[in-house]
Amino acid sequence: MLLLANAPHAMAAGDLAQKLGVRQNTLSAHVSALARTGMIVGHRHGRNILYSTDARNAGRLAAYLLTSLCKVSKNKMIDQLTRFVGDMEKAKG
Repeated sequence: MLLLANAPHAMAAGDLAQKLGVRQNTLSAHVSALARTGMIVGHRHGRNILYSTDARNAGRLAAYLLTSLCKVSKNKMIDQLTRFVGDMEKAKG
């Protein structure tokens, strides 16, 4: 949620660990799992790795949750997710 709330901006691994109150090696294990699923992406910037949310995959997860768990109509969900992904891509430039 922290990366999604910070979108479209990326966050350094150290900053994520600090804000979440976890050690960096603990964060590393969780970030690796999220990266393998495609939910987040990491980019090296000097000595840091910056992480950000992958808007398309986050949208797919949201679609699943909305249709499966919340019983939102598919048309309404598609409209909301289309706007969300469009806003994310616009913000990334």
